[in-house]
Amino acid sequence: MLRAARHRAAPVVVMDFCGAGEQGRSGADPVAATRVTAADLDSVQHGFVAGEAARAALLEAGLPGGRVTLLSADPEIRKEAFLQVAAPLLRQDLKLMRSAQRPLRRRFEQAALRCMDHPRVRRWLSAMVERVDTLDQLGARLGNPSTILCLGNGPSSEAPEVGNVAFDCLFRVNHVWHSRGFLTAPDMVFTGAKATLAAVRAPVFGLQSIKSEGRLLATRFLRPGRGRSCYATIERFGLYLSEARWEGVRPTNGAAMLATAVALKPARLVISGIDLFSHPDGTYPGDRTTPNAYSPGHDAESELALLLEALDLYQGELTILSPALKARWDEHCAARPQARDALA
Repeated sequence: MLRAARHRAAPVVVMDFCGAGEQGRSGADPVAATRVTAADLDSVQHGFVAGEAARAALLEAGLPGGRVTLLSADPEIRKEAFLQVAAPLLRQDLKLMRSAQRPLRRRFEQAALRCMDHPRVRRWLSAMVERVDTLDQLGARLGNPSTILCLGNGPSSEAPEVGNVAFDCLFRVNHVWHSRGFLTAPDMVFTGAKATLAAVRAPVFGLQSIKSEGRLLATRFLRPGRGRSCYATIERFGLYLSEARWEGVRPTNGAAMLATAVALKPARLVISGIDLFSHPDGTYPGDRTTPNAYSPGHDAESELALLLEALDLYQGELTILSPALKARWDEHCAARPQARDALA
């Protein structure tokens, strides 16, 4: 199990080895605690253990004592201790961590980025892949749209009023919408997933970071039979998402989509499907089984702050069809100092 966790670059392990005194309770092998090696832990950043045998095994294998937490038997204390340490670790981009721990793959990704930075090689590769380097280039590629419709994947993305919106540019996120038959011809798709690049033939893909660009470029070059792709790396645009104050925060693709749409300065911006995982109909349209919550890689509070900052920066006509986002935006506007002064 530890070797599998290492292969997936899991930053956290939870271990419940039992010592000889505990064997009767669970039937566990009391010698199992001695079978952990340093190689098993080379990507583990923290270990949580339920007993002293597991703690001793991790320490003996080389995990520092400050990175091992002995969990309390009290469920509430155990949960709080786990979340305080695990939450920031799980917000890391594990896909990028897996690339980093594979030297050959990492070198290939770096070589792919160098190819795209070399004018002559880039021209040679243009039949396979094209990169849009600036906001002005992206705006021109999209036809300098006057109305952008930004759709997240929440239930409000398929609300009846969305179908009546007049727009000249459609932004979408990932590809869960692809098989649903509603607004399936986006002009730009924001993603970091290989599966989306394979499933969607979008005119432009939006990738969040240069590291993600390298990872997906390498995949693209290793599978040349997928036709021509065009992409833009949002980090290269120098938007507020890349500022040092947001270091350690992983924006969702929805936040990257909204920040890019605002930076393009359309006269009108319409937003739906960004439901902050609080829509009563669930996570996605017609889906009541997927947990209605952000994945561990994202934080609800910082995500909302990123979204609100994008809306603060927008100067055009704004229409928000996502009830949850609309409510939080209205609260945000009412709390502004000038709004309070006007009410006074």
